[in-house]
Amino acid sequence: MSTYLFVTADLGLLYKNGSQYRDWWSCSSTTMAGDKALVYVNGQGISWLWKVDSNARRHKEFKFVCDVERVRRISPPITIGELQGVFAKREWPVLYQNFRGHKSLKISDEIVARIWSLRDGVPMLSVPNIPEELPAQQLSEGAGTKVTVNRHERNPKARALCIQHFGPQCKVCGMKFIQRYGPNAAGYIVVHHIKPLSKSGKVRVVDPVKDLVPVCPNCHAVIHLRTPPYSVAQTRNLLRPKRGKG
Repeated sequence: MSTYLFVTADLGLLYKNGSQYRDWWSCSSTTMAGDKALVYVNGQGISWLWKVDSNARRHKEFKFVCDVERVRRISPPITIGELQGVFAKREWPVLYQNFRGHKSLKISDEIVARIWSLRDGVPMLSVPNIPEELPAQQLSEGAGTKVTVNRHERNPKARALCIQHFGPQCKVCGMKFIQRYGPNAAGYIVVHHIKPLSKSGKVRVVDPVKDLVPVCPNCHAVIHLRTPPYSVAQTRNLLRPKRGKG
């Protein structure tokens, strides 16, 4: 999976169909379904994250195009000034030309990771939430097993605001996915409800800062090893000191 920088001056197209933007876009001949695209808007900066939905195909006017789907807006945009503060001219020369003459640029994972470090709280792609583990009832059906679980609706905006406030870093062990796994995992984190949704039994107002906390999947599992769950502080106290190499 690759990441491209799409360069455009046409703001109108970016707002087409409201929040459900799907269309085709000029691209490199090597673009493939599943790739990501950071969209640089002239005069503003890197303003959007898109997902590529098809392989590149030939086009009479633009040589090659692909189907794209808007994932999210990057707000505020990542400006040229911010980028030049991260990259020296020798590291990314085209940046210092304001990407003039380019519509599609393939960028390396190393460049993507450093770009994304400027907006550390926003994941590259939406990743399914890991739900809190709930008791399951197993019903035998011949040689198979049917597992039923309770599902409690979560507000994606509350999750995003929690990550925006705390950053995508585990509040128990301090792990950041981008540091451990690279840019494809940038921004990923689990959001833990300090008071489990299963205990409220009804819809309630959630404060993204007071009621939610980002944790890694391992620490999240440990939090739920007992009922009631361990607190973040209690789970942190369970951590063993790191052993030195030798």
